[in-house]
Amino acid sequence: MNALTFLRDVGMFRDRFQQEVLEKDVMPWLFDQTCTLVADMDAHNAYPRTLIGNYMETAQEVHANEVKAYAARIKAKREAEMKGEEDKISERLSRK
Repeated sequence: MNALTFLRDVGMFRDRFQQEVLEKDVMPWLFDQTCTLVADMDAHNAYPRTLIGNYMETAQEVHANEVKAYAARIKAKREAEMKGEEDKISERLSRK
């Protein structure tokens, strides 16, 4: 190992390509592109989550409406049965 190699290895001589091109041009561009890509990925990931969330919300609303309609049908059926029973009792009483 000679003195020049040692001085280069400890940082006394800088590589001009690395200093002028990589550190000034390439690395800032690379960091900007990486930030842009990560932001785009977040935007693309947000769309499916929003889509699925909206679907689930709509499905819940449809299910809730179906349950309410079913409960209303059952209530109307029971009321009709009660009215039928009351009519039968009143007919029996009117015959006597």
